[in-house]
Amino acid sequence: MRLADFLEQNEEEILREAAAFAKTLPALKTASEKTLRDHFAQCLGDISSDLRTAQSRTQAYDKSQGLAPRSSTVTAAEEHGEARAQSGLTVSQLISEYRALRATIIRLWLESNSSEADVVDDLVRFNEAIDQAVAESTEAFEAKVEHWRHIFLGVIGHDLRAPLNAISLTAKYLQSAFPSEARSHLLTISNSSKRIGTMLDSLLDYSSSRGGSAMTLKKSRSNMSKELLEELEILRAAFPHQEISFDVIQTIEGSFDVSRVREAFANLLSNAAEHGTAGVVKAKLKKAGDVAEIQVCNAGKIADDKLEGIFEPLKRGQGFETGHRTNLGLGLFICKQIALAHGGDITVKSDDGIVRFTLTIPLHDAS
Repeated sequence: MRLADFLEQNEEEILREAAAFAKTLPALKTASEKTLRDHFAQCLGDISSDLRTAQSRTQAYDKSQGLAPRSSTVTAAEEHGEARAQSGLTVSQLISEYRALRATIIRLWLESNSSEADVVDDLVRFNEAIDQAVAESTEAFEAKVEHWRHIFLGVIGHDLRAPLNAISLTAKYLQSAFPSEARSHLLTISNSSKRIGTMLDSLLDYSSSRGGSAMTLKKSRSNMSKELLEELEILRAAFPHQEISFDVIQTIEGSFDVSRVREAFANLLSNAAEHGTAGVVKAKLKKAGDVAEIQVCNAGKIADDKLEGIFEPLKRGQGFETGHRTNLGLGLFICKQIALAHGGDITVKSDDGIVRFTLTIPLHDAS
């Protein structure tokens, strides 16, 4: 039996062994069967098609070097590389998956084709195709990780802006304030400094150790109403000329990552304060069942063609029609990641001259 036919007829057994190996990798030990198999079925299909296609000696050499011409569409190997980067694998772990896949296929095929005359030719072609897939996956993997590195470096600068503004403005005020009037402002300095330390710790840990993976959380049972009110005071000092109201419908307690939720709240308020057109920002906190809902509104407009990608990173100005270009466009992206990590979501509406962001955070008990 030719190898192309063998791959098609034994796909399930090959995928089962590929998934079993993937499960031994630390980042995938709790992953679903679908995630473990990922794009390997499509990869096998691509290899089968390649084996049936005639090729010149030059084409054979290029594939063995990972230099075969790329099609205009994204290959299954490239998608696999991106997905594994998102799951937190290292490059060596990604390559080990292909090494195991190659060994599995060769072992199973030789066991059933020990006397076939075309074995050597098919083996050469198969190894060329695997080498090409490894090259495509690795290139896509590295590009994905590099993309996230740039994002997280930008996150540090973005998220530190508001607390640092609060420190700077408060310090200037204290230069001329009487000691008895300085107590509340000194408290703002203290709270802002703590927030800087917390954000630096979490963001640097995330970007340096798990640059391509999903956001991790440190949940604890906390009072969300109290935490957001404290964050609000920092933001008010950072935007002294902005009217910011906060309507807390009820006291809300639950299990969530305090630092991350405060970060998301601060980003939404900063975003509204920077891009709103009327100098007024309205925030509201309420609870629906076991879910906290944070809503932030401001006067303004977001163009319809900008709404779809507004939570994507590196989108300057976030789509607001105000002419502001003061950040890397990371604030709303960060909010989205925080919401998803909690199992929640964030949405935006722009109508009748009002922009409304709604962030939902489930309040399940920490396990």
